[in-house]
Amino acid sequence: MLDPGLLADLRAVVGESGVLTGAAVHERADVNGHMPRASALVRPASTEQVSAVMRLCHGRRQSVVTHGGRSGLVEGTATTEHELILSTERMNAIERVDVMGRTMRVQ
Repeated sequence: MLDPGLLADLRAVVGESGVLTGAAVHERADVNGHMPRASALVRPASTEQVSAVMRLCHGRRQSVVTHGGRSGLVEGTATTEHELILSTERMNAIERVDVMGRTMRVQ
């Protein structure tokens, strides 16, 4: 179980809808059906929010597992009840496209 003070601080950074707990976390299976066991899932919407979340977790020695595409191919998103998930799902904007260089900057 995570520290309630940490959860409150995380909500202050990413907003109420940016922090999921309980069943809202456990029902989020990956494509292979693996269910996360983490106590909370944080969904930052910007690089600045990711930095603030990581600063809070580091300061409290809280383990973090990042979830991106969650294909489940190597089970790299497996969690325990003592870990926190940082999901990049809300970071989905294209910031810049360089047609000549054939690159783009995304969140």
